[in-house]
Amino acid sequence: MTDFAQARLDMFESGLFGQGNAFWRWIATDEARPYLATFAADRALLQKS
Repeated sequence: MTDFAQARLDMFESGLFGQGNAFWRWIATDEARPYLATFAADRALLQKS
């Protein structure tokens, strides 16, 4: 699984963005890319420590 795919699942499961269809519609937009990249980078840092 790619970092972005795992980050999407982690964001969904964290409940930070709600857990409904709106999340999945939003995550597919260009506006979500910076949030997804940041979440993936934070996740990668946690895995390294």
